[in-house]
Amino acid sequence: MSVSSDMRNKMIKYNYLEDLPNEILRETFSYLHALDLFYALNNLNQRISSILKEIRLHVLIERNTSRCQIGFLCEKLYDHCDQVISMDISNESFDRTNLIEYFFEEYFFVNLVWYRFSSFASNSNFEYVLRKLKKQNQVVYLNIDDMESAETDNAIRDRAHLFSKEILLDPPSKLRHLIFRIPYNYPGLIDCPIGNSNLTSIELNFYGKHDNKSIYVLIYVFRLHRSLRRIRAVFENYIKPGCVYVG
Repeated sequence: MSVSSDMRNKMIKYNYLEDLPNEILRETFSYLHALDLFYALNNLNQRISSILKEIRLHVLIERNTSRCQIGFLCEKLYDHCDQVISMDISNESFDRTNLIEYFFEEYFFVNLVWYRFSSFASNSNFEYVLRKLKKQNQVVYLNIDDMESAETDNAIRDRAHLFSKEILLDPPSKLRHLIFRIPYNYPGLIDCPIGNSNLTSIELNFYGKHDNKSIYVLIYVFRLHRSLRRIRAVFENYIKPGCVYVG
Protein backbone atom coordinates (compact mmCIF):
# COMPACT_ATOMS: atom_id res chain seq x y z
CA MET A 1 0.00 0.00 0.00
CA SER A 2 1.55 3.25 -1.10
CA VAL A 3 1.34 6.43 0.98
CA SER A 4 0.36 9.61 -0.77
CA SER A 5 2.57 12.67 -0.53
CA ASP A 6 -0.16 14.60 1.33
CA MET A 7 -0.48 11.88 3.94
CA ARG A 8 3.31 11.60 4.24
CA ASN A 9 3.58 15.34 4.90
CA LYS A 10 0.94 15.08 7.63
CA MET A 11 2.92 12.29 9.30
CA ILE A 12 6.11 14.35 9.46
CA LYS A 13 6.50 16.35 12.66
CA TYR A 14 8.60 19.49 12.42
CA ASN A 15 10.51 20.83 15.42
CA TYR A 16 11.46 24.49 15.62
CA LEU A 17 14.13 26.19 17.69
CA GLU A 18 11.48 27.74 19.93
CA ASP A 19 10.09 24.26 20.71
CA LEU A 20 13.25 23.18 22.55
CA PRO A 21 13.38 23.61 26.35
CA ASN A 22 15.56 26.34 27.83
CA GLU A 23 18.04 23.84 29.26
CA ILE A 24 18.89 22.45 25.82
CA LEU A 25 19.12 25.93 24.30
CA ARG A 26 21.51 27.08 27.05
CA GLU A 27 23.73 24.06 26.59
CA THR A 28 23.77 24.40 22.80
CA PHE A 29 24.45 28.14 22.78
CA SER A 30 27.31 27.77 25.28
CA TYR A 31 29.38 25.94 22.62
CA LEU A 32 28.99 28.65 19.98
CA HIS A 33 31.05 31.82 19.51
CA ALA A 34 29.64 35.08 20.83
CA LEU A 35 29.77 36.85 17.46
CA ASP A 36 27.79 34.08 15.73
CA LEU A 37 25.23 33.99 18.53
CA PHE A 38 24.63 37.73 18.53
CA TYR A 39 24.42 37.92 14.74
CA ALA A 40 21.97 35.04 14.47
CA LEU A 41 19.79 35.52 17.55
CA ASN A 42 20.00 39.17 18.55
CA ASN A 43 16.50 40.55 19.30
CA LEU A 44 14.85 37.39 17.95
CA ASN A 45 12.37 37.32 20.83
CA GLN A 46 12.26 37.96 24.56
CA ARG A 47 12.84 34.34 25.51
CA ILE A 48 16.00 33.94 23.40
CA SER A 49 17.29 37.33 24.58
CA SER A 50 16.89 36.19 28.19
CA ILE A 51 18.81 32.99 27.51
CA LEU A 52 21.64 34.95 25.87
CA LYS A 53 22.04 36.86 29.15
CA GLU A 54 22.54 33.64 31.12
CA ILE A 55 25.02 31.55 29.12
CA ARG A 56 28.81 31.45 29.06
CA LEU A 57 30.36 33.21 26.06
CA HIS A 58 33.43 32.53 23.91
CA VAL A 59 34.95 35.47 22.03
CA LEU A 60 36.76 34.56 18.80
CA ILE A 61 38.25 37.21 16.51
CA GLU A 62 40.16 35.80 13.53
CA ARG A 63 42.24 37.37 10.78
CA ASN A 64 39.27 37.62 8.46
CA THR A 65 36.87 39.15 11.01
CA SER A 66 35.68 42.43 9.52
CA ARG A 67 35.57 45.89 11.06
CA CYS A 68 31.77 45.77 11.01
CA GLN A 69 31.70 42.45 12.86
CA ILE A 70 34.20 43.65 15.48
CA GLY A 71 32.20 46.83 16.07
CA PHE A 72 28.97 44.85 16.45
CA LEU A 73 30.59 42.44 18.91
CA CYS A 74 32.17 45.23 20.96
CA GLU A 75 28.79 46.95 21.31
CA LYS A 76 27.16 43.75 22.58
CA LEU A 77 29.95 42.96 25.03
CA TYR A 78 29.17 46.00 27.16
CA ASP A 79 26.08 44.14 28.42
CA HIS A 80 27.62 40.65 28.41
CA CYS A 81 31.30 40.98 29.44
CA ASP A 82 30.72 39.19 32.77
CA GLN A 83 29.59 36.10 30.81
CA VAL A 84 32.80 35.77 28.76
CA ILE A 85 34.90 32.78 29.84
CA SER A 86 37.31 32.51 26.88
CA MET A 87 38.96 34.85 24.36
CA ASP A 88 40.92 34.02 21.21
CA ILE A 89 42.02 37.22 19.48
CA SER A 90 44.24 37.75 16.46
CA ASN A 91 45.54 41.30 16.29
CA GLU A 92 45.80 40.90 12.51
CA SER A 93 42.04 41.05 12.10
CA PHE A 94 41.19 43.80 9.60
CA ASP A 95 43.00 47.06 10.44
CA ARG A 96 42.47 47.60 14.16
CA THR A 97 46.15 47.67 15.07
CA ASN A 98 45.71 47.56 18.85
CA LEU A 99 42.71 45.28 19.18
CA ILE A 100 44.06 43.32 22.15
CA GLU A 101 44.92 46.48 24.06
CA TYR A 102 41.51 47.93 23.20
CA PHE A 103 39.69 45.00 24.81
CA PHE A 104 41.62 45.47 28.04
CA GLU A 105 40.87 49.18 28.09
CA GLU A 106 37.13 48.80 27.46
CA TYR A 107 36.16 45.71 29.46
CA PHE A 108 36.96 43.77 32.59
CA PHE A 109 36.12 40.10 32.14
CA VAL A 110 35.68 38.93 35.72
CA ASN A 111 34.90 35.29 34.82
CA LEU A 112 37.38 34.78 32.02
CA VAL A 113 39.55 31.67 32.44
CA TRP A 114 41.02 31.03 28.96
CA TYR A 115 43.13 33.51 26.92
CA ARG A 116 44.84 33.25 23.55
CA PHE A 117 46.38 36.31 21.88
CA SER A 118 48.43 36.43 18.69
CA SER A 119 50.27 38.99 16.53
CA PHE A 120 50.69 42.01 18.77
CA ALA A 121 50.92 45.34 16.96
CA SER A 122 54.29 47.10 16.96
CA ASN A 123 52.83 50.14 18.74
CA SER A 124 50.79 48.20 21.30
CA ASN A 125 51.46 48.68 25.00
CA PHE A 126 52.48 45.13 25.83
CA GLU A 127 53.36 45.97 29.44
CA TYR A 128 49.87 47.41 29.98
CA VAL A 129 48.29 44.22 28.59
CA LEU A 130 50.38 41.98 30.85
CA ARG A 131 49.53 43.98 33.96
CA LYS A 132 45.86 43.82 33.10
CA LEU A 133 46.23 40.07 32.65
CA LYS A 134 47.60 39.70 36.15
CA LYS A 135 44.43 41.27 37.54
CA GLN A 136 42.30 38.56 35.92
CA ASN A 137 42.15 36.39 39.01
CA GLN A 138 40.29 33.50 37.41
CA VAL A 139 42.58 32.89 34.43
CA VAL A 140 43.75 29.26 34.16
CA TYR A 141 45.10 29.09 30.58
CA LEU A 142 47.24 31.74 28.84
CA ASN A 143 48.66 31.49 25.31
CA ILE A 144 50.61 34.41 23.78
CA ASP A 145 51.82 33.74 20.23
CA ASP A 146 53.88 36.33 18.36
CA MET A 147 55.98 34.01 16.19
CA GLU A 148 54.90 35.70 12.95
CA SER A 149 55.93 39.16 14.05
CA ALA A 150 57.84 41.24 11.49
CA GLU A 151 59.41 43.47 14.13
CA THR A 152 63.11 43.89 14.88
CA ASP A 153 64.93 41.54 17.24
CA ASN A 154 65.21 44.30 19.85
CA ALA A 155 61.44 44.89 19.92
CA ILE A 156 60.73 41.17 20.24
CA ARG A 157 63.36 40.83 22.95
CA ASP A 158 61.87 43.71 24.93
CA ARG A 159 58.43 42.11 24.74
CA ALA A 160 59.76 38.74 25.89
CA HIS A 161 61.64 40.41 28.76
CA LEU A 162 58.40 42.06 29.95
CA PHE A 163 56.62 38.72 29.81
CA SER A 164 59.38 37.07 31.83
CA LYS A 165 59.23 39.77 34.50
CA GLU A 166 55.45 40.18 34.74
CA ILE A 167 54.11 36.65 34.14
CA LEU A 168 56.78 33.93 34.17
CA LEU A 169 58.46 35.11 37.39
CA ASP A 170 55.20 36.06 39.08
CA PRO A 171 52.21 34.29 37.46
CA PRO A 172 48.56 34.83 38.48
CA SER A 173 47.64 32.57 41.38
CA LYS A 174 45.22 30.32 39.46
CA LEU A 175 47.21 30.03 36.23
CA ARG A 176 47.87 26.37 35.36
CA HIS A 177 48.84 26.28 31.66
CA LEU A 178 51.18 28.81 30.06
CA ILE A 179 52.33 29.04 26.41
CA PHE A 180 54.60 31.85 25.24
CA ARG A 181 55.72 31.70 21.62
CA ILE A 182 58.30 34.48 21.32
CA PRO A 183 61.94 33.27 21.05
CA TYR A 184 64.00 34.42 24.05
CA ASN A 185 66.68 33.07 26.39
CA TYR A 186 65.23 34.22 29.75
CA PRO A 187 68.39 35.38 31.55
CA GLY A 188 66.32 36.58 34.51
CA LEU A 189 65.52 32.99 35.50
CA ILE A 190 69.07 32.40 36.71
CA ASP A 191 68.73 34.86 39.60
CA CYS A 192 65.14 34.06 40.53
CA PRO A 193 64.32 32.68 44.00
CA ILE A 194 62.66 29.33 44.59
CA GLY A 195 58.98 29.74 43.91
CA ASN A 196 55.77 27.89 44.56
CA SER A 197 53.36 28.79 41.74
CA ASN A 198 50.44 26.62 40.65
CA LEU A 199 51.64 26.21 37.06
CA THR A 200 51.54 22.60 35.87
CA SER A 201 52.33 23.05 32.15
CA ILE A 202 54.65 25.47 30.30
CA GLU A 203 55.73 25.91 26.69
CA LEU A 204 58.58 28.36 25.96
CA ASN A 205 60.55 29.28 22.85
CA PHE A 206 64.32 29.80 22.94
CA TYR A 207 66.81 31.25 20.47
CA GLY A 208 69.72 29.07 19.40
CA LYS A 209 70.58 25.39 19.72
CA HIS A 210 69.45 23.13 22.55
CA ASP A 211 72.90 23.04 24.16
CA ASN A 212 73.84 22.56 27.82
CA LYS A 213 73.36 26.26 28.57
CA SER A 214 69.77 26.24 27.31
CA ILE A 215 68.94 23.01 29.09
CA TYR A 216 70.39 24.50 32.28
CA VAL A 217 67.84 27.33 32.08
CA LEU A 218 65.06 24.74 32.21
CA ILE A 219 66.32 23.67 35.64
CA TYR A 220 65.55 27.18 36.90
CA VAL A 221 62.05 26.92 35.43
CA PHE A 222 61.45 23.83 37.56
CA ARG A 223 62.96 25.61 40.52
CA LEU A 224 60.61 28.56 40.06
CA HIS A 225 57.48 26.49 39.40
CA ARG A 226 57.66 23.43 41.62
CA SER A 227 54.20 22.14 40.65
CA LEU A 228 55.22 21.65 37.01
CA ARG A 229 54.37 18.33 35.40
CA ARG A 230 55.21 19.20 31.79
CA ILE A 231 57.59 21.53 29.93
CA ARG A 232 57.81 21.90 26.17
CA ALA A 233 60.92 23.81 25.11
CA VAL A 234 61.22 24.88 21.47
CA PHE A 235 64.66 26.03 20.27
CA GLU A 236 64.59 28.31 17.23
CA ASN A 237 67.45 29.13 14.90
CA TYR A 238 67.67 30.30 11.33
CA ILE A 239 68.64 26.89 9.96
CA LYS A 240 66.63 24.15 11.63
CA PRO A 241 64.35 24.45 14.67
CA GLY A 242 64.45 21.68 17.22
CA CYS A 243 62.20 20.58 20.05
CA VAL A 244 62.99 19.08 23.43
CA TYR A 245 60.29 17.60 25.65
CA VAL A 246 60.88 17.40 29.39
CA GLY A 247 58.32 15.59 31.51
